[in-house]
Amino acid sequence: MMLLSSYITSVLIITVFATISSGNIEHTVLRGVPSSLQSKYAQLKSFACLDGSSTIPFEYVNDDYCDCRDGSDEPGTSACPNGRFFCENEGYIGTSIPSHLVGDGICDCCDGSDEYETSVVCNNTCFELAQKSRAEHEARRILHEVGVAKKKDIMVKSIVAVSARKARLLELEQELQTIDNELKEKEALKQLAEAPESEAKEKHQKLWEEQRAIREAIAHDNQMREMFADIDTNNDSLVSIEELQKHTELDTDQENEFTVEEVRSILGADSVNLDEFNVTVFEQISNSYQKLPQPSTEAATHLEEVTEKIDEALKQEEEKKTTTTSGTEGYYEEDTNHHHDDDSDHHHHDEDADHHHHEETITTVATSLDHGKHIHDDTVPQYDDETKKLMEIADHARNEYNEVERKVHDVKRQIEFVFLIIFLSLNRFYATFF
Repeated sequence: MMLLSSYITSVLIITVFATISSGNIEHTVLRGVPSSLQSKYAQLKSFACLDGSSTIPFEYVNDDYCDCRDGSDEPGTSACPNGRFFCENEGYIGTSIPSHLVGDGICDCCDGSDEYETSVVCNNTCFELAQKSRAEHEARRILHEVGVAKKKDIMVKSIVAVSARKARLLELEQELQTIDNELKEKEALKQLAEAPESEAKEKHQKLWEEQRAIREAIAHDNQMREMFADIDTNNDSLVSIEELQKHTELDTDQENEFTVEEVRSILGADSVNLDEFNVTVFEQISNSYQKLPQPSTEAATHLEEVTEKIDEALKQEEEKKTTTTSGTEGYYEEDTNHHHDDDSDHHHHDEDADHHHHEETITTVATSLDHGKHIHDDTVPQYDDETKKLMEIADHARNEYNEVERKVHDVKRQIEFVFLIIFLSLNRFYATFF
C-alpha cells in the first residue's frame, strides 16, 4: 500500500495537469509535449505509443521508465535515450531537445522548463531572445527590402542598357544598309571610270608592243644581213658550202671535221641567197656564229659598202613604216628613230673595229639573243596626257570606293561588338535574377 501511494505521488509530482474547459470534456496537458500532440495524450485509461508499436496504461506516461520503443511515453523525463522534450518557451519559439537533457542541471530551454524537477533556478530569457529575434528579423527584413530595391534598380538599369544597345544596333543596321547602297553606287562609278582607263592603257601597250616588234624586226634583219655579207666572202650574193664551212665554231661535234654534209644540212642546199639564208639558216647559227679574221682592208671596205647599202635599204623601209604609223604617238616614232640611229652607230663601230683590229684571230658578232635582250629591256614610255587624265579619274573613283568600303567594314565591326555586349548582358541578367 505504501509503494502504491509513493508511485502515485511521484506521478503527481512529474505530471502537471491543466484543465481546459471544452464543453463536458477535459484535456490533460503534459509537460514536454507540444500543443500539436496534446490530443494524443488526452486518453486517461490507456496510451498508444506514437509509432503504433504498443498500447500501455496511461499511468505509465512520464513514469521515468521507457515503455515505448520510440520513447513517446516519456516526453517529460530523461528515461528514453531517443525521446524528445518540447520546450514551450512562451513568448519565444518553442523548441525540441533530446530528452536526456531534461533534469541534467543545465538550463536548455529559455523558460527553464527542462529543469522543473531540479533545484536549479533558471532565468526566463525567452523575452530577451524574442526581442533579439525580432530585431534580427527586422534587420533581415530591412536588408531584404534594400536588396529587393537594389535588385529592381539593377534590373531597370540592365533593361534600359539593353534597350539602348538594341536601339544602337538598329541604328547601325540602318546605317549599314545606307552605306551598302552607297558602296554599290561607288562600285558602279569605279567600273565606269576604269573601263576607259583600261582601254586607253591597253591601246598604249599595244602601240608600244607594235613599235617594239618593228624595232626587233629591223634589228633581226640588220643582223641577218650583216652576217650574210660577212659569210659571202666572194660577194656573189650567195652563201655556199665552202664559205660556211670556214666557220668551224658552228660544228656541233668539235672533235671531228666540219664536213660538207654537215654544212649542207645547215644550208639545206649547196648555196642559199639572202632570203633563203634568212628563212632557213640564220636562226640555226646566230647564237654560235663568230666572225673570221679580216685578211685586208679591202674586205673591210667591201663590208662597209655592203653595210651602207643595207643601212640605206633599212632607212627607206623605216621611212615607209614611219609614214604609216605617223598618226599614232609621236614619242614612239622618236624612240624608233633613236634606236635606228643606235643601230647605224653600231654598224660604223663594227666597221672601225674590223679595220683597226683585223689582225686579231677571232671577232664575235652580236647574236640574236643579245639583240633580244636589248629590245626586251626597253621600258614602256610614259602615258599621254589623255590617258593620264583617265587614270586620275579612275584613281579618284577607286579612292572613293575604298573609303566607303572601309566604312562598311567599320560599321560591321561595331554591329558585331554591340551584338556581343547585348548577348553577354542578357546572359548575366538571367543568371543573376532568374
